[in-house]
Amino acid sequence: MRKRKLSIIVCMLILISTTLLIAAPSTVKSIDLPLSAPSYLRVGDLMFIESKHELGLEDLPGWDHVVMYIGADFFVEACPYPGWKKVQTTQILAYQYWVKDIAFGYVKTASETQRLQAVGFAMSQLGRPYQDAYECWWANANPDDPDDPYSDWWYCSELVWASYLNQGINIDVAPFPLPPKEGGDGIHLYVAPQDIADDDDVEIYTGGDPPYPPSKPSGPTSVKRLQTRLYSTSAIDPEGDDVILSVGLG
Repeated sequence: MRKRKLSIIVCMLILISTTLLIAAPSTVKSIDLPLSAPSYLRVGDLMFIESKHELGLEDLPGWDHVVMYIGADFFVEACPYPGWKKVQTTQILAYQYWVKDIAFGYVKTASETQRLQAVGFAMSQLGRPYQDAYECWWANANPDDPDDPYSDWWYCSELVWASYLNQGINIDVAPFPLPPKEGGDGIHLYVAPQDIADDDDVEIYTGGDPPYPPSKPSGPTSVKRLQTRLYSTSAIDPEGDDVILSVGLG
């Protein structure tokens, strides 16, 4: 049976903070305006940003910034804007004033529960200070580490990495083990946005992406021989293409 894409709306409590808006430049490269979140984005998906370096933001190898989608065109981020350095929620329209290029991705090994819990972790850090990388290079996924004075300070990719690491998924492609005497979490030295984009657990959305795996069927857990019972499941294609659901009996 051929079915159209099912649109799933996840209702979440979103804390919205005021975002600094910089005067829009005359042109913005590689993005369409007005900027909006693609319809296929799910809560917990990622947006990678290459910034306009003339605005004073750091130019890193590869992507400069990464944020996590929380729904309704909003993202949670460790915000690097001068004067606004903290963990906050930001509407996607605000990014168009300082980005040069963007890409959307997702953690392909994460279940829906892990994605929601990752967002929950990031949201629990709202208001925490932004951590400039030069202040402390240790990436720490434990915000309550008594041995790390910066454990609840976050730079952008550290927050995204920690949100998923606390759900059992390491999305850093280049770990640097730390000797125990050096402190930190003993796992990583520094996590850059490009490290997340390059990790095997992360996929960048491109044309022709396959549908997401169907959800676990819901219905009776036990059936007697020759009985008929109704079960339901759903699947979403990132590009909005038709999805064919086939049923096999085992």
